[in-house]
Amino acid sequence: MFDNNSLYEKMIDSLEGSVHTVYTLGMVIMILAAVCRQIFVPKDPFLYLDILAALVLLLSNIFSARWSIVFRVRLAGGLFLVMSLLSLYLYGLEGGGLLLLIIPNAVAAFFEKKKSFLFCMIVSIIGMVVSYDPTNSFSYIISCIIFVSSALGIRVMIGGLRSAYVDNMRELNYNIQENDMIYAELLEQHEEVKKSKLEIYELAYYDKLTGLPNKVNFKETVSSRIASGNYGTMMLLDIKDFKILNSVHGMEMGDRLLKLVGEVVRDLNDPYLYACRISGNEFLFWYESLDSLHMRDLLNRMILEYNVRARKFFTYSKVHFRMAFVRAYEDGNDYLTLVDKLNAAIKYSKYADIDEPVRFKESMYVDLQTETQLKELIEDAIEKRAFNVYYQEKFDLKSNKVTGLEALARWQSDILGEVSPMIFIPIVQKYQMTPSFERLIIGKVLSDYPKLIEKYGPIKIGINISSEHISAKGFIKYFSDALMLYKVNPEHISLEITENILDFGQEKVLRVIKNLKELGVKIALDNIGQGYSFLDHVLHLPLDEIKLDRRFVLNIENKKVQKLLRAITSLKDDFEVSVVAEGVENESQLKIIREMGCTEVQGFLYQRPEPLSKLNKKQNNHIS
Repeated sequence: MFDNNSLYEKMIDSLEGSVHTVYTLGMVIMILAAVCRQIFVPKDPFLYLDILAALVLLLSNIFSARWSIVFRVRLAGGLFLVMSLLSLYLYGLEGGGLLLLIIPNAVAAFFEKKKSFLFCMIVSIIGMVVSYDPTNSFSYIISCIIFVSSALGIRVMIGGLRSAYVDNMRELNYNIQENDMIYAELLEQHEEVKKSKLEIYELAYYDKLTGLPNKVNFKETVSSRIASGNYGTMMLLDIKDFKILNSVHGMEMGDRLLKLVGEVVRDLNDPYLYACRISGNEFLFWYESLDSLHMRDLLNRMILEYNVRARKFFTYSKVHFRMAFVRAYEDGNDYLTLVDKLNAAIKYSKYADIDEPVRFKESMYVDLQTETQLKELIEDAIEKRAFNVYYQEKFDLKSNKVTGLEALARWQSDILGEVSPMIFIPIVQKYQMTPSFERLIIGKVLSDYPKLIEKYGPIKIGINISSEHISAKGFIKYFSDALMLYKVNPEHISLEITENILDFGQEKVLRVIKNLKELGVKIALDNIGQGYSFLDHVLHLPLDEIKLDRRFVLNIENKKVQKLLRAITSLKDDFEVSVVAEGVENESQLKIIREMGCTEVQGFLYQRPEPLSKLNKKQNNHIS
């Protein structure tokens, strides 16, 4: 905003171009005046004053960059004031001195403050007094009055113009400031709109968590590539058992695992690879090549790098992936067809439990349809409590006595007939039906408890329980309540867990198992030999029993297997656990197992699983 103190400088600055023009014109006039004086009045003292004034104006223009416009205006006003006073002194009223005096007074009135104008007026009046001519008093007095009146009139007129100028300048300043504020606001709004558009674009085309393109972006890009005739391989990848990892380690850890996929893909920096996250733990890849070896190498590098980085913040031993792929124009020539077949292939890989990349085949649709039908039948069977429990006896080779029973689920479907556990158990686990399924089996076993005690006397009953279920929140309370409801002695129950139990967190699992043992429940480690390292489990978990997997027993004639079996059976004394060999089917296997030091067995050689109704009474006698 302008104020009275700064007005002069602002006005001068705004008139700088005009002042420069007037200086140039004045310089020309002074030079012409000097020439005319030299021709017509060669001895006139004003000749030298004109030349001096022209030089001063010339220097003022030359040094305009160094001399401020204020100094130059004052220099010009002072120059005209001196010339007018000298004219009055030499020539009186005939020399035009009064007319020249008007110029410095007008300049002072417009550009200077009141004090400057009064100073200029006083100097002018003094000059007129000094140059007073007594012979022409009347004319002199009238001329002075006219000059003073003219000067004051000019002052009043210029004051009005100056006031109007100030008002206009202020209004202009207000408008400029207001426009600046409006411009700044519009600029801010423009930036916000740009930012919003960018955010909308990123939300529309990019996944916020991983930073990878999303499904919409991927579809548009790949559809365009296919329409342009580009051959390529489309892959679908998902993190295996991601829901379990999420539930055990928390959603924050799950998000970090998903983010890591985006980081690894970007760091591969492969110009032929385009990736996106479509939903949950599923990722789509477009690789513009049909080279299977190169694609497999790329996947292996990506998965290896992923697991290396995951170990920095994740104690899980290794993250596994499921992968399926199709090829453009070989398996389909449009995006939707390829994606549909990819979904079928990835479902098939889950159904068949295949860890290698799976390529789509038409036969997969039939297999998936069969799986879907089986899933629906299992759900219906759980709801109707149609699963049965069979029991298989466990024998002690030293005493030839039945030392325990293992409860095994069996299913006789009205539509499919007898369905093997090898078929329905994987479906139960895959579609998260494990808790409801196992609670059904647990309920049936505990309800059979009185009759089992009647047949066998005090005997230990083994119940298979999944690692996912036993580590789930609320399992301890549920199982404790169930034991109380059916009035079952906890010491007669053995929960058989599998080797992957520690995948759910060692501290959490140890706490659950300790709570169960405080109830009096026994804990058995089942299926030893399926590929996990069981030594860590024996070391850290309070186990009562370890059971050799039937596939272990199947290869019992192998010398290396026998050495391993001897090492395992040696643990029973040091760690106070019993070792049970499952799946013993012939005398040859039994003989080797005896030699290896294993004293408890279970298998078809002694007894096949039977329903409660077919179990013989008082089987705790000696077996011949």
